[in-house]
Amino acid sequence: MNIRILKGLAAAKDALGVCVVIDVFRATTTIPCLLESNPNRVILSPDRKSLDLLASKDNIVVFTDHKDFSPRMDNSPSVALSMRLIGKDAVISTMNGTYALAAVSHCDKVIAGSFINMNSVVNYILKEKPEFVSLLAIGHIDNGLEAIEDTVCAEIYNDVLSGLNVNQDKFKTQMQKAIDIRSEEFPQNIISEPLLKDFILCQSIGKVDSVPMVEYGEFISCVNALQK
Repeated sequence: MNIRILKGLAAAKDALGVCVVIDVFRATTTIPCLLESNPNRVILSPDRKSLDLLASKDNIVVFTDHKDFSPRMDNSPSVALSMRLIGKDAVISTMNGTYALAAVSHCDKVIAGSFINMNSVVNYILKEKPEFVSLLAIGHIDNGLEAIEDTVCAEIYNDVLSGLNVNQDKFKTQMQKAIDIRSEEFPQNIISEPLLKDFILCQSIGKVDSVPMVEYGEFISCVNALQK
């Protein structure tokens, strides 16, 4: 396998083969959790215009970090994992992850990957044996800056897929730094229990057995490749 780590939206055009899009905090952690909640479909909305259209339909539950959208659930993996969405469609729209997933439709296969489903995704890729694997650490689309957690996640995917040992101490140190940075983005009075649970889930390796495969059509959706 030829494995490449790519960073940022500008690098999306260079992705080849099987592309694993990584947005640890929080879209590509939330998506595997949504699949666990057994909705009819998990639909990805890359922008606000498509979100407004999708949300007008029946039996929809919206998960988004667009705070001006209502009614909505937060883009929260811990909330998604706690819900049961049987008979409903889950729509997720975020400012980084879902936009990035829409930007790599030219790849052979596109997977939403994070720490939470790393074991399943790695096993799937090793079984498929693609010629090219692209690990897209999306970071912050709005300002083009790297996100530590996305880069660390991509590096660990690369190491595991390459049969290398993971430096656990380095992983823990870097992830604590990432969480400290993320915590500063929220006023202390709104760091709620779900958000603290999200921080734990977002760095939990292999907690969910899911390979969210993106399908492009009238809507962009995710299905668990392990159940196809």
